[in-house]
Amino acid sequence: MLVQIFFSIALFVQAVLHFVLIFYWCYPISNIERRLRFLEFAAVCHGITLITFGVKHKDPDWMPYPTLNWASWSYGLAILATFCSLFVMLAFAFTWRESKRTLETAGYEFPMSAVMKKKEKQAILEQQEKQVTAAELEPITRPLEPPREETTVGLTAFNSENENAYNRKLRGLRGELSNPNAY
Repeated sequence: MLVQIFFSIALFVQAVLHFVLIFYWCYPISNIERRLRFLEFAAVCHGITLITFGVKHKDPDWMPYPTLNWASWSYGLAILATFCSLFVMLAFAFTWRESKRTLETAGYEFPMSAVMKKKEKQAILEQQEKQVTAAELEPITRPLEPPREETTVGLTAFNSENENAYNRKLRGLRGELSNPNAY
């Protein structure tokens, strides 16, 4: 009776955990500690039932008809399920602790000033150029060129005679002027 209760509890908890983990993959849940406690509880329930059945399966006071209680393939699958539960619990715990430690240390290593100094930026660019030339690839960044002086029609139309002629020609083509040479 005790084995059936513990296996029923473990089965129910693992069924809930499967839905929780499916939900977790779709929508990340922030409370990792709660999932870890459920995994621990399910693994402990599996362990208790395995030990109890392994010790008491021949006892006639524990269950009627002890000749019908033997460790068969179902007991082997229960052992496999228990090991899988323990492995998942340990892997989840180690992964969670490692990610927690990484986040904590990353918070401590954040620089006080997020602005890079000019020398640091220049050193990084030089290092990248060395890597590019060593690998014989195209450079990531080009050297800075002075900006070209581009003229726009609206701003410099009154300064240049060529642009005035161009504007007159455009207006004439659009039909805005009855006399294209008026301006």
